[in-house]
Amino acid sequence: VVRQGNFLGVVAEREWGAIRAAENLKATWSTWEGLPDQSKLWEFVRATKVNKDDVTSNVGNAEQALEQAARRISATYNFAIHTHGSIGPSCAVAE
Repeated sequence: VVRQGNFLGVVAEREWGAIRAAENLKATWSTWEGLPDQSKLWEFVRATKVNKDDVTSNVGNAEQALEQAARRISATYNFAIHTHGSIGPSCAVAE
């Protein structure tokens, strides 16, 4: 049995062994709360906890530049949300 974060799986030398191990595996999952209503999608996305925040560039002092700006403009942009979601069990084969 292998668990890494939210991933739970089994490792076996042969497929049948993996199937039997998976059938005997008992897991307790969190309660499904469903998907948000489409009209409230963006509120849901904005309220979702950020797991990791990557800084790809940190040049200059943005806060100071904004404070010194003669004029500030603010805007919100929504874009289509795409994800690569798994539709089947994860699988890897190694020899």
